[in-house]
Amino acid sequence: MANIDYEKINKYLNRYCSKMDGSYFLENISTLYNLTLSLARKLKTSIITDRKVRRSLKEPTQYFTLIESLDLVDKYLTEKLPMYKEDFNKAMSSGTLNILDPDDDEVTDLESYAGIDEQEHHVINVVLSHDANDPNTIIHEFLHDMNRKEKEKGSRRYISEAISIYFELDINNFMLEQGVSSEDISSLLMYRLNDCYHCSEDILIVFPLLYYFYNLGQIDEQSYQNILNFNLLPRPSDEKRFNEILSDFQKIIEKKPEYDPLHTFSYVIGTMVAFYGINQGEEFREKMVGLNDLANSGNVKNIFSHIGIDIYNDNCIKQIDAGLDKGINIISTTINKRSSKEK
Repeated sequence: MANIDYEKINKYLNRYCSKMDGSYFLENISTLYNLTLSLARKLKTSIITDRKVRRSLKEPTQYFTLIESLDLVDKYLTEKLPMYKEDFNKAMSSGTLNILDPDDDEVTDLESYAGIDEQEHHVINVVLSHDANDPNTIIHEFLHDMNRKEKEKGSRRYISEAISIYFELDINNFMLEQGVSSEDISSLLMYRLNDCYHCSEDILIVFPLLYYFYNLGQIDEQSYQNILNFNLLPRPSDEKRFNEILSDFQKIIEKKPEYDPLHTFSYVIGTMVAFYGINQGEEFREKMVGLNDLANSGNVKNIFSHIGIDIYNDNCIKQIDAGLDKGINIISTTINKRSSKEK
């Protein structure tokens, strides 16, 4: 194990905690740490970490032309989100929404994202894969743009991924209704849950250090003993594991000095909220539309309250678990059905 540079680690943590002082992220870090730990354990023992299953779902069963994808998006907006249809058409006609085909030799920007360019124009890039992922990605990135403001408040960082992932899952259900293969939809669910698992694993390298620094201050050779003395929970299993976390974190900040843990965590909380919302039924869609309007309100607690999320409520956590379980079960059912056909 490389030597631990405590000065470098403390300098980063001091700068980050000073910048985030008073934030929802730090003030609730113990509960968010526990929530992420529970999620990582659930996903690690589920089918989504099975490499054989992931490989078996990797190849799409249906080819999508751009026209077919846009037609599905149009139908979805017409039936489920009519309030956004005009905005989508404007994004298409104005060139805000760029559809990029990797088969085109002239295409160099091979990344799907929504952002603002150097001229402060909104940009939505969608890279085609010619499968069910295309309508999914178009809606995901379009919804990001719908809650992007010139002057964004910190609250958007907690909830923008939740909004986009929710509507991504919503159009997945719509595509199933339109006859898209359950295997292709399961592949999209597999990607989303597997990505969430890896994000949770990544943020669990950071949480113990932020949690310690925020509560007890500078980190040094005595820190793990201090964790035991003050009975900080949750905590790494032993001092060896704590030192491994320190070493891994040092590598992260050496590679990315401006690394922001909240960016990674936004995918974790976003996935949890999205699966929770989908499990609430069709009527929940209206709440998520309202959440899109609230994304820049600046009060994270009120934003979560709007959709019934209370991270201190055991029943709410059970409902989040139920939503994740439903997604995992859809994948398992698809795999079991295919196995039965092959026998």
